[in-house]
Amino acid sequence: MASRTLLRLTAVAALTAAGPIALAIDIWPLSPNNIQFSQVNLTYDGAAQSFSQYGMAAVNLDSALAAADRPLARGYINVGSPQGWVVRNMPVDLDSEAPGISTMFDLGVAPGTPVTSQALSAVLSDEPLVNFVPPAANIFTFGFVDHNAQGAGGDPGSGPRPVAPSHTIDTSVINFTPNALTKLSWQPGHPNIEEDTNQCMPGSVGNSLQWLENTQGINVPHNHVPGIRNNTLNGQLDLAMNRPAHAYTPSAIAMLRGKLSYINTNNLADDLMISHKQRTGITWLNGNQTVGAATSVEDTSNTSLIDWIVTQIQAGKDVEIRIGWDGGGAHAVQLTGAGYILGVPWVSWAHDANQGHNGNNVAINGGVNWFDGGLGWSPVVNHRMVGYIGGQFLTGTIDFAIAEMIPAPGSLVLIAIAVTIGGFRRRR
Repeated sequence: MASRTLLRLTAVAALTAAGPIALAIDIWPLSPNNIQFSQVNLTYDGAAQSFSQYGMAAVNLDSALAAADRPLARGYINVGSPQGWVVRNMPVDLDSEAPGISTMFDLGVAPGTPVTSQALSAVLSDEPLVNFVPPAANIFTFGFVDHNAQGAGGDPGSGPRPVAPSHTIDTSVINFTPNALTKLSWQPGHPNIEEDTNQCMPGSVGNSLQWLENTQGINVPHNHVPGIRNNTLNGQLDLAMNRPAHAYTPSAIAMLRGKLSYINTNNLADDLMISHKQRTGITWLNGNQTVGAATSVEDTSNTSLIDWIVTQIQAGKDVEIRIGWDGGGAHAVQLTGAGYILGVPWVSWAHDANQGHNGNNVAINGGVNWFDGGLGWSPVVNHRMVGYIGGQFLTGTIDFAIAEMIPAPGSLVLIAIAVTIGGFRRRR
């Protein structure tokens, strides 16, 4: 087979006593067979916006890695556009066991402007890139996806969006450092089901509890299928979090205490060790929280929230995060991975990007797949989600996280992927 290597870069990979070690990086061009692009339609109640300024890059892992001229189990996606380096080192790793992954970027158009095609330089590399000089662009045809993922209220800055988001995704804030830590830690097998409008908090917890049952053997007594305030897992969490149908969970504390209430009521308190942490400046969940026999212990260490999140994922703990926007709106997701790429933190997640159904498996809208935003990824800079939809003027912030695991260390499923170092499996 003819080589499809676009160019070979030489970069300093590590420093040793003998001096620097040079690393050759192979880069292959991506075609529409390997990557797909869409323009995002915002369908929030009261803040709808067709043809937003947001684009979505999505890849099926097998198809993306097939762009290489040799077998490749993991790589990194980079995309250049007239706006610059808009997708920066999105990992594609077969060890994630996900079918695909997606991220958002800025299209460089005014909201309301349809984008049916755009000239883009999209490549796959076998190592992350510190810099990106876009090769010749190809014309990629764009599809369209709908996005309305939210569902938190009661906390400062949350509640319904008063206006459609207008934040421009600026990836120039992502600065990679040569020789800095690269670590990909994945949690395979997270389920992802349709959610009611504004059901993200019960939905993220429901997905998480089902993953814990599937991988760590706890007994969750309710069926994990779409449901609203009924005897399904999400429906019971609706009730525990005091979330009305099609409306918001009242607050962050209602999410956490509702989760603890469900765990207590269903006799899961002895099966789980639960903790939570807020970013600096957030004071919604201060102190340990207890409902009956279930307790979440607040982490008050000096570790930053994003570094704490990464360590929880590496330890095999299940994690949910809340993403807040300025100007209104907030969202909760379950994480499927976290780590660092050349020193820059990142998270991946599964959620319903296009919420809305009227009961069990009725009026399904999609939004739970790799190609429609259901499996997402973003770099994180100063706790801000760079590659994800933002607020009125700013990108979304990770405000708090909740983590849980079974208490017996010998029973944990440790799924941080890579070479075993100091008890963890780590990957460069």
